[in-house]
Amino acid sequence: MDWTHHATQLARSVVHPISRWHRPVLATPRHEFVPRWFTAGPEGWTPKDGPSSEAAWACAAYADQTLVTKVGPLHADHATDGQAVTGRPTSSSTLPGLVVSMLRGP
Repeated sequence: MDWTHHATQLARSVVHPISRWHRPVLATPRHEFVPRWFTAGPEGWTPKDGPSSEAAWACAAYADQTLVTKVGPLHADHATDGQAVTGRPTSSSTLPGLVVSMLRGP
């Protein structure tokens, strides 16, 4: 997957180009941390598999959004494809803009 374009877009949206955090956002292969995640739907949380759709994976992994990685005790890595899971999110890949804000500090 050529993820550099997506990382560039994310960096532009979450940090100023002269910030010391600009390069780390550009250089982080975020998709490697979220190969699977859940999306909310009317019947519950549905697992998504990044490698099966690289375009959707790149869009999700490099968006300034939180990706749910665990619902109740079930991690997305262990969920059955296409099976909706009910429950509350218990783990996620944190919103990139929030991570930068916390690292930047006051």
